[in-house]
Amino acid sequence: MLCMSIPVDRIQLMSVFIRIVETGSISGAARELRVAQSSVSRQLRQLEDLLGTALLHRSTHKLSLTEAGRSFLGDSRRMVGDWTGIENRFRDQAVLPKGKLRVTASVGLGQLVLVDAAARYLRQHPEVELELHVDDTPPAILDSGIDCLIRIGRITEESIIAKIVAYVRGVLVASPLLIAERGRPKDPADLATWPMISILPFFSDHIPVRNARGKLAKAKGIVCMSTRNIVVARGVARGGAGFALLPQWLADEEIRQGHLEALLPGWEPQPMPVSIGTPPATHKQLKVKLFVEEVTRTLQTLPGLCRVTATGQPQINGWGAVGSGSVPD
Repeated sequence: MLCMSIPVDRIQLMSVFIRIVETGSISGAARELRVAQSSVSRQLRQLEDLLGTALLHRSTHKLSLTEAGRSFLGDSRRMVGDWTGIENRFRDQAVLPKGKLRVTASVGLGQLVLVDAAARYLRQHPEVELELHVDDTPPAILDSGIDCLIRIGRITEESIIAKIVAYVRGVLVASPLLIAERGRPKDPADLATWPMISILPFFSDHIPVRNARGKLAKAKGIVCMSTRNIVVARGVARGGAGFALLPQWLADEEIRQGHLEALLPGWEPQPMPVSIGTPPATHKQLKVKLFVEEVTRTLQTLPGLCRVTATGQPQINGWGAVGSGSVPD
């Protein structure tokens, strides 16, 4: 049986395994690592000997993970990430940030807001290679190698260091066509028979709202469509299919251009939190820390943004702990 001398050898073998999987071939991993293909093959065999099981199915045209390989891939990413985090914590923080930074964000934020933050960050830190994914499907962040997760909504995944950095005011909107057909609602109850576009996971079949006197109610319609993507919801609402709740920063321009109109101006929807999460291994890395700071500054420029109190609640009189109030049926 293979005997490894020091733990870092195992980290090296896992790193090579991850690179093989991500590039899809031993030759691709060798090119990225700038080593001989025979060296990569040898290290893969060493790792399989160490574990006592095959990690990859080998064929003439491609490699594929065995069941053990799929399980070990998640373990490898966590352990390599942890070791990378340990290394970075002991490095001099005056060193310029560098290396690959993997970020995933909600589609609406990623496409419409964070691109400017990403551009500024890359101009300031040219040694960082940013890998930005926009996806509304919640990822298994510890298993995917992601360094930073940005979401509209709360991040509830265990073992993630998450923080709400802002709250975004929302606006109930509908197309002029739908309003002309249905008549302008004066009260949340007037929306009961309207088609509604549900944006998950924030609100399903109802949206908590309150008026200037602090009265709570529900804007509840008949769900005609559900989506996790606010850009999709905006487009369907523009088409007249139903009313929707959009972030103010996204709704304002649509209203100015006449594509959408605000509903129930005397009622304010419950604000939506914007959260940033990092795995423990990357939480203190300089490249991650600086990116989070840049994103937070960018978010603070959005229309309708509400700052966060010391207790993590929005600075809006009347809402209190978001999501904890009792809203009448």
